[in-house]
Amino acid sequence: MHYRFFAILDPKQHGMEQPEDVTSSAVRSTVQNILEQDTTFCGDGGRFGSALADWFVIGGRWSGALQNIEESEEGNDKWTKELHILLHGACKVVHPDNPIATQCYGFTDKDIKENALAFQQAWEKHGGKGKNPYARDTYNNNGYEDDAMLITQEI
Repeated sequence: MHYRFFAILDPKQHGMEQPEDVTSSAVRSTVQNILEQDTTFCGDGGRFGSALADWFVIGGRWSGALQNIEESEEGNDKWTKELHILLHGACKVVHPDNPIATQCYGFTDKDIKENALAFQQAWEKHGGKGKNPYARDTYNNNGYEDDAMLITQEI
């Protein structure tokens, strides 16, 4: 099973004293080091002889999720819904009495490769920065720039 896990740390407790020291790269590396050294999180230790995870990556399949992307009225990201309509004509209606309640399912590798530019343009149109999540390597151990962010009121 795959799960999303948020790590929160106080940069000052980890040697990042000045604001310029608190970079996404520094925070991601610190979190990765802390979690790799904690055998109760990832390793042979843990409760009842088992750690919480057998392996992990920063960001992973949720890379880019911390960005403030516009959501549609039914809760889907607007950029994802736009792509479903572009590629498939529409999203599946979940409940016949409520045509607004739709579910947009995943894209195939072929969809992503053949429409890479459309994916990136939709991502940027709706507020995304950097590579869109479908263009990212979900096995990149240290994640991407936006996989570590300062906690703000919006987040």
